[in-house]
Amino acid sequence: MKKYLKLMASAIAVSSCIYGTSSVVVADDAIAAAIAHPDRPAEEKARDAGRKPAEVLKFVGIEPGMTVLDINSAGGYYTEILAHLVGPEGKVYAHNGPVYWDYVKDSVGKRYEGRLENVELLHPDTEAVDLPEGSVDAAVMVLAYHDYYFVHKARAEPQADVDSALKSYLKALKKGGKILIIDHVGPVGADAATINQIHRIDRRG
Repeated sequence: MKKYLKLMASAIAVSSCIYGTSSVVVADDAIAAAIAHPDRPAEEKARDAGRKPAEVLKFVGIEPGMTVLDINSAGGYYTEILAHLVGPEGKVYAHNGPVYWDYVKDSVGKRYEGRLENVELLHPDTEAVDLPEGSVDAAVMVLAYHDYYFVHKARAEPQADVDSALKSYLKALKKGGKILIIDHVGPVGADAATINQIHRIDRRG
């Protein structure tokens, strides 16, 4: 697992070198418009102050027309914003692995149906995705990584095959693509059993 976390960190570093922080014209207006979109639920807009989606999306460099993978997207907080941001020329994969899908399968499809045509649901039997190699501009995983260690009836094994999942995300990324993981920070050295209890992850992976 640590090996692939390092690879993902390298992917971010490489993409930063390729694009540079000053050479990319981030579509600030598009991000602001997506966050302020009138179709977003009021209860989700109320969470923006804490979640800081504008800062997150600017950091990753997501722009209109991109293809984005929202990993374990849950109820769709970021999926909705991303769909408005990438627009009709872009695409958002709203992924939910078996555990998350068990929680949202009866509701999340209705959220996008008939209104966000650029969203495609992904709910594989494992946490890994099977997307064409080099097809995704960026991927985000927000407050979900720790749940790879969450013991749940929807998962065949006690914990997810994290290495296989991370490899599949990296494979889907285009050259220079970025993957961003945001999660709760747990105690250093926390093992799988501890993570399952506290839903926090050792930042070292």
